[in-house]
Amino acid sequence: MAYVSDHAVLRYLERVMKIDVEAVRAKLTVASIDQAASIGCDTIKMGDGSRLNLHGNVVATVLPSRKQDRKKGHR
Repeated sequence: MAYVSDHAVLRYLERVMKIDVEAVRAKLTVASIDQAASIGCDTIKMGDGSRLNLHGNVVATVLPSRKQDRKKGHR
C-alpha cells in the first residue's frame, strides 16, 4: 500500500478542502507563544484547553484538551 506523506495531506487540506493553512499558522504564531518558548516552556495550554508542545522555538505538535481526551476514552 502506498504511503501518503504529511506534505500530501497538508496540500489536500489546503487545496481540495480549502482550509486556510496560513490562517491556522497565524493562530499558532502569537507573542505569548514566543515568550513562553524564550523562557524554555515545553507545553502551552491554550484557552480552549488544547496544548501546544514546543521543541525550542518550534510548535512541534498540538494535543486536544484533556477533557476531549476523556470523552474519547483516553486516560
